[in-house]
Amino acid sequence: MVRNLEKSITRGKLYTAVFGVAMGIALFQPDWAFAGETHPVESIPVEKFDKKIKASKNDALILVLAAWCAPCRKELPLWVDLYNQYKSKGLNLIGMSIDYGGVDAIQPLVDRYGVSFPVYWVGEKGVETYGVSAIPLVMVVESGEISDRIAGVQTKEQLEALARRVID
Repeated sequence: MVRNLEKSITRGKLYTAVFGVAMGIALFQPDWAFAGETHPVESIPVEKFDKKIKASKNDALILVLAAWCAPCRKELPLWVDLYNQYKSKGLNLIGMSIDYGGVDAIQPLVDRYGVSFPVYWVGEKGVETYGVSAIPLVMVVESGEISDRIAGVQTKEQLEALARRVID
């Protein structure tokens, strides 16, 4: 009887240890491990970014964001969902990071939320070039020109309306 009790206690400790390890792995898994495939953020001079926009024949939305911006972090998952929903219909969505810390500042956020649309880091020079005074900021590009700017946090419905605007 004592031997059976010892086996039960040992087995219970083993189960507890295995359960503890499994829970530790699940709880402390980095967020990016659950995200979809992401692209590395590309560092690009703002002049080259501007040329890309002007040369584009497709309408697009440019999402201006920074990793330190709480409203940007709140809105980014909505953009990821909308992009995944509408990319097959032609949604051209481009992220533009104005982080002071470079690519290393924004890449963890891109990984965390599984951002699959391209994100370019243009830094503080992008603030000057595009007259950014508030973020998040969505710039609507039509025929290679910025036709509209929408600053501040938007609802999912408002973001979807913007997406449909450049698709239609």
